[in-house]
Amino acid sequence: KRPASAIGRAPPAKGRPPPEGAPAKEATAERAASGLPARGRQPKAAAKRGPNRQQQDRRFAEITAELSGPAAGMVAAMLPAALGCYREERHGYMASIVEMAEGMLQQREAELGKAVEETKAALAEAEASEKQLEKSVAEAESRAQAKDRETHAKKLALADVARGYKALKEAVDALDAKSADMEQLAASVQHDISRLAALESSCVKPIIEGGQDEAASKEAVEEVCKALVELEGFDPSLLAAFPEAASKGPGQRGTFDVTILTQLHGEFIKRIDALQEQANGGEATRAEAARAAEAEKADAQAARQRQLEAAREYKAAKAAWDTEIAAGAAARKALKGNGANRRKASTEAHVAEQRLQSFRDGPLNEFLTLRDRAAPPLVDEAAPGPAEQVVEP
Repeated sequence: KRPASAIGRAPPAKGRPPPEGAPAKEATAERAASGLPARGRQPKAAAKRGPNRQQQDRRFAEITAELSGPAAGMVAAMLPAALGCYREERHGYMASIVEMAEGMLQQREAELGKAVEETKAALAEAEASEKQLEKSVAEAESRAQAKDRETHAKKLALADVARGYKALKEAVDALDAKSADMEQLAASVQHDISRLAALESSCVKPIIEGGQDEAASKEAVEEVCKALVELEGFDPSLLAAFPEAASKGPGQRGTFDVTILTQLHGEFIKRIDALQEQANGGEATRAEAARAAEAEKADAQAARQRQLEAAREYKAAKAAWDTEIAAGAAARKALKGNGANRRKASTEAHVAEQRLQSFRDGPLNEFLTLRDRAAPPLVDEAAPGPAEQVVEP
């Protein structure tokens, strides 16, 4: 309620001086001008809104997670209390805890930095190895190509020598077959000579000379007729007249009979001489053929040795080519494996750098901020604001 004296009067407007009798502010203004606090009030520290408890716990957890060493557990347990107060308010034990934590974090930073250097060194080594392996692959492929050309040349040379040896071997086989035929022919001629000579001495000559009994004479005639049938080239009329002439004794034979027997005997002698001449000529031919066959065999043997030598050279070249092929495959495999190692080393180096940077931007930065946190300056809540303007009514 308004006092009775104020009834009927309008309330004072804003900005106007209070009515008479209101408490004056001159004493308060004078104390503020002189730098003294208001009566009955003490100075307070300026209010500063800090992080909430959950954020503080998270920050301390990030810091203490990086601590290591025998005293890490103790330092982790005491560090929140030591960092929770201002730098000026820490006592000696808290300062030693902060100092120990700082040493552990510096050691952790050094370990992460060392990991970065090691991963970078591994990456540099992998990159250098990759260049060397690429060079090794190129050299192995070049050597393999050279060995391939050499192997192909050795193969062609082996094929030429093999064809030459085959031709000589066929010639030797042909000469051997010819020699075999000549030997067979010589044996046949010698058999005919022996047979005709035996007939001439044991049958024809006794028939002409006579003196045989009838049975022996008859058997001799049959043998001679049988031989005349088997042997080619005898006159058929001579073969037909011989049995009758041979059946007569020497005193009973006429001129025709004597002529038949003489001609028959001469034919035997002629055949034997011809066969003997053929045998003698065949022997010379066989000897010449044998000499030619021996020469061909010597050439074939030499060609065989050349073929074996060419085969050994081709085999050695093929083995060297296979070795270079295997070396190239091993070099490519090593290059592929080194590529995987290089990519792994690159990833590890990137991860190590990120971990170091995250450590510096996160736990280390938080620790340094809390370590150097100082108390805010004191302020007076009763300090006067700007002078109020007095508006005259």
